[in-house]
Parts: sequence; structure tokens; C-alpha cells
Amino acid sequence: MFTPVAPGGERWASVQLRVSGTLERIIASNLERCIVVICHGGVIYASFFTLMKFPPQLRSRNSDGGNNSAITHWRRR
Repeated sequence: MFTPVAPGGERWASVQLRVSGTLERIIASNLERCIVVICHGGVIYASFFTLMKFPPQLRSRNSDGGNNSAITHWRRR
């Protein structure tokens, strides 16, 4: 979680913090709108941790890396 993904790269904890803050700002400022986010696979993967409220430690134990392309549909109820 605190080891860079690649030499000179960002740590997973930093990615998760950055993605979760960005997603929360986007959602809060667009509550009545349909939102489309085009991003890398890491952001999609991090969105699961943010929106499903998974603890960041779960990633280090159960990481499969995720796919680098997908259509992920989240719905707020």
C-alpha cells in the first residue's frame, strides 16, 4: 500500500486518496446529473474502494491489478 507501483511511481495509498477526493468532488457538484468519467484502469479500480467503502488495506491482500479498459456503471440511490 505504501510501496510505489513502479520505480519513481505513486504509492497506492496516494492514488486512492487522490481518486477518492476527486470522485467525491465530482459527485457532490453534480448530484442531479449523469456523470461520465473517462480514465485509466487504476482510477476505475480505486473507484471500487471509494464507492464501496473498502478499506485501502484490502488492496494489498487481494489485488489482481484490474483491467485497463472497462465500462463501469455506478448508480446512486
